[in-house]
Parts: sequence; C-alpha cells; structure tokens
Amino acid sequence: MKNFEFESADICTKVLVIKQKGKISAIGNKCSHYGAFLSMGVLGDGRVRCPWHGACFNIETGDIEDYPGQDSIPCYQVKIESGMVKVRAKKSALQSSKRTPEHVARDLTSLQTFVIIGGGPSGAICVEKLRQNFGGKIVLICRENYLPYDRVKVSKSMDSDIKSILLRNEEFYDEHDIEVMLGISATSLSLGSKEVSLSNGEKLKYDKVYIATGSSPATLNVPGMNLKNISTLRDISESYQIMKKINKNSHVVVIGVSFTGMEAASFLVKKVAKITVIGRDSVPFRHSFGPEIGEAIMNMFVNENITFEMKNGIKKCIGNQKGEIERIELNDGKVLQADILIVACGSVLNTAFLSDSGLVINKDGSIDTNEYLETTVNSDVYIGGDIANSPILMTGKRENIGHYPLAQYHGKIAALNMCGIKTELKAVPFFWTMLFGKSFRYAGHGKPSEIKIIGSLETFKFVAYYINEEEQVIAASSCGHDPIVAQFAEFLSQGKILQKSDIENDPFGWTKRINEEREI
Repeated sequence: MKNFEFESADICTKVLVIKQKGKISAIGNKCSHYGAFLSMGVLGDGRVRCPWHGACFNIETGDIEDYPGQDSIPCYQVKIESGMVKVRAKKSALQSSKRTPEHVARDLTSLQTFVIIGGGPSGAICVEKLRQNFGGKIVLICRENYLPYDRVKVSKSMDSDIKSILLRNEEFYDEHDIEVMLGISATSLSLGSKEVSLSNGEKLKYDKVYIATGSSPATLNVPGMNLKNISTLRDISESYQIMKKINKNSHVVVIGVSFTGMEAASFLVKKVAKITVIGRDSVPFRHSFGPEIGEAIMNMFVNENITFEMKNGIKKCIGNQKGEIERIELNDGKVLQADILIVACGSVLNTAFLSDSGLVINKDGSIDTNEYLETTVNSDVYIGGDIANSPILMTGKRENIGHYPLAQYHGKIAALNMCGIKTELKAVPFFWTMLFGKSFRYAGHGKPSEIKIIGSLETFKFVAYYINEEEQVIAASSCGHDPIVAQFAEFLSQGKILQKSDIENDPFGWTKRINEEREI
C-alpha cells in the first residue's frame, strides 16, 4: 500500500494505491470512522484494516466490511498504460473521504415488513443494510427520543452536541423511506402472531424482526439511591444533565472501574474540584487488560489528581434538604463529599420484555443464536448486539460480548440474512478506549492464564499478549504501538492461530504471516 498525491486544477488530495496478487486498485486513504490513514493500517486478503479501531474496507470497491463506522470509502478507476498506473476519479469522490452505499428504492407493492427493535449502533446499521438490499417496509423502534448516535461519546466526550454525533440525520431516514419511531420501546413479542407490542399501545406486525435492545445500567441496592444528581450515564441525556450540574467546586464520585466510569473520570477531572473513583477490584480494567496494565492506568489517573478507593463500595448515600446527594458513606466507614454520583458498575441485558415470547433466555439475559444470528427457536427472529450469545470466529463457540463495533457488525450480518443473502458470522472482537490522550486497543477474546508484556508500561508504549492454558495467544492489547492490534485482529480473521512459542524469540515475526495461506 502507498499513498499518492492526486492533483487537478482545484483539488489536491491523496489516494491509497494497493497492489495485491498482481492487481492494482485505488481507494480513499482515510477510514470513514474517525479519519485514520489507512496506509498505516493492515493489508489483509482483499481488504485494508484501519490501524486505530479495526474497521475494514474492500480494496476493490471501498465498501465497508467490518466496523466501527457507518460509511464506505471512495473507489477509483485504475488503468495500466505503458507500465504506468493511471488513476481516474470524479471530483466529488476526491472531495469526500466517505461514500454512502447505494440504496434500493422503496417498493410500495411489497407486503413485507421488517421490524428492528433497538436504536443503538446495531439497529442503525441493520436498517441501512436492509435498505441496500430490500424494498419492503422497514421500521426502527428507538427507546430514546434521539435518532441513533455515536454512543461511545456518552462517557468519552460528555459535552458532545447531539447533532454532531448522530449516525444519520432525519433527512437520511426520510430519503430512504425508513420509518423511525422515537421514544417508544417494545413491551412484548408474539412468535405465533408475529407481532410486536409497543409502549404507545400499538401492535406492529412483522415478517422478520431483528432485536438489538442492548443493556441498561445496573443499580446499587443501597439507601439513598433515589436522591437527585445520581446518574448511570447510560445515554446522552444523562451526559447533558451532569454537564449542567458540575462546576469548578463540584466533588464527583464515580463507582466503577471499567470503561464508562474511567472515561467519565478522565473527561471530568479538569472541570471539577475533585474526582474520587470507587472500585471493588484491586486495580481498574483488571478483567479487560490484566493487573499490570490496570495498575499502570491507575497510576496515570493518580498523577492526574484522581483519588481511588479500591476494594471498597458504597454503604449509603446521604442527601440534603432538597433531596440532592451530598455525601457518600463507604463500606469501610469513610465519608466522601459528593455533589454528583456516577454509577457505572455493570449492566443488565434488555430482554425482560421477551420473557413470555417463547424465546429461550439464558440466566444472564442473553439469547442464543446460530452463525446467521437466527434464534434457535424461530428463524424469522434475529438477535444481535449486547444481548446476543453468538459464535465468534476464534473458537466457533457462543459468547456474549458487548462491544460497539461488534454490535454494528451484527447489524450487517442480520440484515443480509434477513434479505436471504446467507452470510456467516466471522466475528473478531475489537475494542478500545482513550484515557488522557493514550489510546488502548484490544482484539480477541478469552480468559488468559498468562500475560506477556513487551515494552514499557511507564511510558505507555507496549504490546501485551494474552495466553491461555493451551499456550495459544487468544488476545492482544497495545498502547502507542499501532497497528499491532489491528494486525492481530486481521491475523485471527484469516483463521490463523498464534502460539506462545511463536512470540518468544520474535514477538512481532508473526505479522509477516498475514495473508499467507491458511494453516490446516
């Protein structure tokens, strides 16, 4: 892969030219998600993977194949003349780094109705992919009063304007005749009558339905949780409420040491007088990144004047005469001032409304699917996102994983299968977080018995390999070492297996095996 300047009378930009298997193609040089340069990413088999968050684009068409992101990227004409590569592009394609795939027109003679329950990232991708292949009626049911938006901004960038983070505006849904029902949730589902009951009293008939209702934040069962200024930071409206309440004199307490809580603490610390983070564990992110990386992140937060109360919890919340939270008593008896409490200590899958539907709900609230995201009970019902217990590529076993890009990928796979385009899941989990300007990335899945760290935790330039009892590398994380995690995700997506012995002498030698013929 190589970037080349593309100049005309009034345009100067870059295109990404790729040679693979003797064929040359040219596409846009930026990821459609957050604009990372794809030339710094990973060339896979027929696609290029973004170095930051793992989105994938077809090198011949520019179509988005894996997520995050909403759009494809431009694709340009290539000709070889006298040994020279000639690239021809429309000015409109050069002026934008994004390309919206073509959608089919609404067929008013079609009697089919596809219903999508859930206005998160999974439902948003599903309705778009459906309209690219399906002319019937499409209805998207959204619990919130907002159109689908970039939900990662809720904790990472709490002052984001809703218009700036919408995945699509109202005109897009109108143009493609996608009916959106805002502020409405599903209350029950009948498999027999193929009907969805809604919170507004309506009943909606469906031919096929995709359920991606996500999760709700878990609450604490302690006295005082009904006080004002206690937030679970579940959606953008709660972010707005916090931003209205805080000032330079505010004392904010966060309970929860995973992504939502830690991202909120890092965003707010410069805007308030004090931040205290409470965690039941010994260090943040221990279950995600491991204890050593978790400790390094905690030290970074301490250096940013954030206080930790680890191996602790909330005994009760104490309010003032206005019914607002004022203090918090911890399990060890310590009392903290708290003008705002952010509760970010777990989630509950939103499947209770399906309890009488006939679908089988697991103890954790998830629902089993096959490799096409069909439920094991009814092939006209598809499940995706947080609530899906679906196969992942590395093991073929069902796993319940709540990651933003995986939810988007589920939306695509469900839509294709709902349209009769049989497409198997080939999911490789990928997630990330940004803390005080440091980007942490992770790809893979599983419980490690050993973590091998290469590089420096002190300077946050490292790669970590997660190794299971069979001495197989099941995951990789990094900070300041792109595109290694994207490379590992591509490696796994090609069905390859990395052993502990492969990284002992040369920790990065395996990257040369990307695109090699798959091992048997």
